[in-house]
Amino acid sequence: MNKRTAQRYTHLIKSLAMLGFTMDDTDRLLKIERTLHRWHELECGTGNEHGTSFHVEREELTEKPFLVTSWRDRTNRRPYPDKEKGALKRLAEILEGKGVTHYQQTDPRGCALYLIRPTDIPAGESVHAFYSRGISICID
Repeated sequence: MNKRTAQRYTHLIKSLAMLGFTMDDTDRLLKIERTLHRWHELECGTGNEHGTSFHVEREELTEKPFLVTSWRDRTNRRPYPDKEKGALKRLAEILEGKGVTHYQQTDPRGCALYLIRPTDIPAGESVHAFYSRGISICID
């Protein structure tokens, strides 16, 4: 961990401590954010210089995730563990009774998880426009 990351980590610990989160909670939230971030990268898809690409997609009716791999004219689709669902379940357990909610940012170019305090969103406004007022749970 470099100096800048250590400073961000310390700031995050202090910010969350004021809301009643422990250092262990903070570490668990960071792990959940990394899991969600990677999941969003897989949803967007990725490829390499050899023409292979892969992404995660959900079946419409069952919501079961599948990893879809493509190479040339061949596509392979196989079941994939639902890491997003597990991460959100662990998140709900941590947030229970804390008086905050969360916002999941699905764009993998930034932080994937924000904690939203009741005062972060103006009355009658959408969380989609004001989520960045919350606490971003990422230090990278």
